[in-house]
Amino acid sequence: MSATTGNQGITQDNVSKIQKGVTTRDQVVAILGEPTNSQPLTDGRRMMLYFGTQQKADFGQRVFQAVPLVGVLVPTTDTKSVRRETLQIYLDSANVVQDYEFSDNTSETKTTESAFGGHAEETTTSNIPAK
Repeated sequence: MSATTGNQGITQDNVSKIQKGVTTRDQVVAILGEPTNSQPLTDGRRMMLYFGTQQKADFGQRVFQAVPLVGVLVPTTDTKSVRRETLQIYLDSANVVQDYEFSDNTSETKTTESAFGGHAEETTTSNIPAK
């Protein structure tokens, strides 16, 4: 099972096209599409906000459905992963990119269950290459 929400144009390649002090609001929209939210700030700047989420779930093999008595003794593992991209862009009063902050992280949860109990393990990793 998988699902996506928000702006799916938020990729490292697209974000790298944005240049502080050079790229305009219209150019950002041409690259990424319309923002999820845009609002004026008290200091005269404007913030554009982009979100993107991809979710995937893999439900482990359910042996107990086929073999009721033995199946509960066989552990099953479910894996759920969520990738979240967030981009905040700050524009000056001339609608030129002044600054931006980008994050791209994936959280994965593995849950193992059997008749003897369960265990869950979650890891989060950044998808942005180290500089």
